[in-house]
Amino acid sequence: MFKRTFLILIFTGCVTFTALTQEKIELPTPNNVEAKFITENDTNYIALSWDEVKVEGKNIGYNVFINFPPNDQLYLYGKAGVVWHTEYKFPVFNAKSTSYKLSVCSIVNFPQVRRSKKAEVVELITPTTKLPLLQLSDFSNEGNTIHLEWSYPKDIQDLKGFQFIVNNSVLHIISSEERAFFYTFEKEGDYKIVLQAITQNGVQSNITQVRRIVME
Repeated sequence: MFKRTFLILIFTGCVTFTALTQEKIELPTPNNVEAKFITENDTNYIALSWDEVKVEGKNIGYNVFINFPPNDQLYLYGKAGVVWHTEYKFPVFNAKSTSYKLSVCSIVNFPQVRRSKKAEVVELITPTTKLPLLQLSDFSNEGNTIHLEWSYPKDIQDLKGFQFIVNNSVLHIISSEERAFFYTFEKEGDYKIVLQAITQNGVQSNITQVRRIVME
């Protein structure tokens, strides 16, 4: 009777140890995480994708991590829950260009919740979809030289510059860092002058009020 009890205890202990050892195996981290900006049905998204993780006998899901600008820290994106595919679309509502950081990890829920290490963080700057109003704060001339000044936000990351438009033709694109501009007309004429902001992707602001000057 004593020998039978002893053997049962040893056998039970071995099974439990083996199970715990298996559960301590680290989950693989997803590879090749990619992010791109897309628009579907007039809604903007960050489309996130990654390689599938496979573990024999395990149903693998994924968690999404993202920062919330201007904060750079990554947070578990709870609204996504557990993603059971290798892609996720994160809705973007900012009209202004914004820098995002994203990552994913693999997860199993049974018999206990376990996550892999986060995948390598990817960064994406979403494009500006609408530019702020542009207005000239000063317009003057001295002889054939005109002087323009304006105010405009400095935090538009994909701002290409400001189009200097004369008689409906773009004569020059002013640097995105500049907020003043001088131009000298070399010929006599009747000139109608406006300014317009433009992004790297071609999104344009309003055109400023037309300023007219006659050079004689």
